[in-house]
Amino acid sequence: MGLFAQAAASHGNDSMAALAVGGLAFFAMITVIVVVALKHEAKKRELKHAERVKAYEMGQPPPEAEIARATAVGLIGTLVPLASIGVGLGATAMLWRDDVTNLDLNYGLLKIIWLVCGGVAGAAVVGCLHALRRGGPIGEQPDAGFANSRGRREPSQPGQT
Repeated sequence: MGLFAQAAASHGNDSMAALAVGGLAFFAMITVIVVVALKHEAKKRELKHAERVKAYEMGQPPPEAEIARATAVGLIGTLVPLASIGVGLGATAMLWRDDVTNLDLNYGLLKIIWLVCGGVAGAAVVGCLHALRRGGPIGEQPDAGFANSRGRREPSQPGQT
């Protein structure tokens, strides 16, 4: 028993001794739980590291990179068309609010605005779908090579077919 528990027991106050022992047991239990949780997290980090190393050895990007890339491309493919439509709606509202009498000029201008906004939105969607389907980094063109035994692409040699 600790000093505090002995002092409490010597004064005939058993409830204080029980409280002290209970408090020590509680903190010991919390310490054990924290140590076990830290060891578990270390094991998870070790397994994740081994997975990344294996992916690098096979010439593949790590799984987190694929998920992050797909998320980024999906956000671009969603937000750019929405912003383009918002700009078109805002321009339409401003043109109709300013001058309702000159409808011929406004319709011609609205056609141009909506063609540009639609073109931007369509190009963003098509570009993002193409990037998602292709799978490699955006802007990277595949080499005209062959895959080696590990699955990595190597540049073709002049004498090889």
